[in-house]
Amino acid sequence: GEPRGREQVALWRAQARAGQWREVFSDLMTRHYDPLYQRSLARSFAQLASAQVVALADGGEVALSEAARELVAAP
Repeated sequence: GEPRGREQVALWRAQARAGQWREVFSDLMTRHYDPLYQRSLARSFAQLASAQVVALADGGEVALSEAARELVAAP
């Protein structure tokens, strides 16, 4: 199975000591931050499940401008 609790924290610490920052950051975001953030959003915004989703190719100016145009044009 996957590590839990203290095992997971010990793994992140070992990875950090080994300089595996990309792995630590990715795991922290997907296993810890994202689930907490999603639960918080669901509690705060009752209509979140029906919200429009906008996919971004990246965080660049062109992608953000295209997303803004898409949102403004939405019915």
